[in-house]
Amino acid sequence: MPLLDSATVTFNKRCIAVEQLQSGRQLLRFSDNTTYESDLVVGADGIKSMTRKVVVGNGKDSLGFSGTYAYRGLISRDELKAAGVKKPFDIRPYCWVGLGKVRSPTC
Repeated sequence: MPLLDSATVTFNKRCIAVEQLQSGRQLLRFSDNTTYESDLVVGADGIKSMTRKVVVGNGKDSLGFSGTYAYRGLISRDELKAAGVKKPFDIRPYCWVGLGKVRSPTC
């Protein structure tokens, strides 16, 4: 069973502009000259994304490189259990970050 309904989700489109309409809805413009009107826009298109620029701006005060890197990785449940982890990671996410891998209950 797919997690997303293919009738309501479209991939492989490049968003080139997001405009807020007077109605409060958002108008998305795509590079193939199509548009889509929505109540909510979720941007998952990377650090150079158009939707990110709409949220944080594109000027002097916008987000930029901090001089540090973050690496992410996933470990399977079986590996965690085999390593002796007893936290209830089946019902809530956990992150181990920083020196000494300090545990944070939310990611």
